[in-house]
Amino acid sequence: MNERLRQALNKAGVDIDDLARVTGATHDTARRWIQPGRTPQRRYRFPLVQLLNCDEADLWPELSSPRSETATAEIVNAYAHRADVPGELWWQLLCDAKEHVDLLGYALLHVPENHPRLVDLLRGKAAADCTIRIAVADPESANVARRDEEERLGGTLAARIRTSLHYLDPLCDCVGIELRYHDTPMYSSVFRFDDDMFVTPHVYGRPGRLAPLLHLRRRQEDGIFDNYLTHLEDIWATSVPIPTPPTAP
Repeated sequence: MNERLRQALNKAGVDIDDLARVTGATHDTARRWIQPGRTPQRRYRFPLVQLLNCDEADLWPELSSPRSETATAEIVNAYAHRADVPGELWWQLLCDAKEHVDLLGYALLHVPENHPRLVDLLRGKAAADCTIRIAVADPESANVARRDEEERLGGTLAARIRTSLHYLDPLCDCVGIELRYHDTPMYSSVFRFDDDMFVTPHVYGRPGRLAPLLHLRRRQEDGIFDNYLTHLEDIWATSVPIPTPPTAP
């Protein structure tokens, strides 16, 4: 437990509901701040310290004196290939996410293919106010054509994207779920589940299943997790809604 934060709450006479109301975070997010090693994101910290009438360093000393090992502590595991990650771990992280599920890549076909109950799971999460964002590459884009040529896929990458959209099509009309096209040269695919994240850095000429994968867990401000989250947000900001219905596979 973050004893400093708990004492500050008691001194100010406020509770978790007050934190959630003032910061705009969900109750579950605010509750996790009491746990050890959990530092709120910057946008939450300012109203929080205003409410508690204290300084950030009073609650999270690591912000003023970060340890050299903090960044690498965000690396939960590293896999030589994406295909080496147990399917059970993907499913566990998908199931455990309460606030955010973000899937960003070229085709993402392996996700619905490996998890037949994915659509029902994401529908249920959206109904419970979890934000779902999925971005695949525009199959008509030059970037897809270039990646297809680079990986010697014989023109099948665009078809894989359309097949993935065929699986995900039932999500198109769900409130809280957005499906978009991006048109960027993907250097890393990102799969975010609240404060956990899978990242597959691009390896030239090799398909995604053979690329290495990092399992990250957010432990600090502006660390490795936040760096890749910025990558995701920047691409999402340039993406566009997928036409409904999308082009058939």
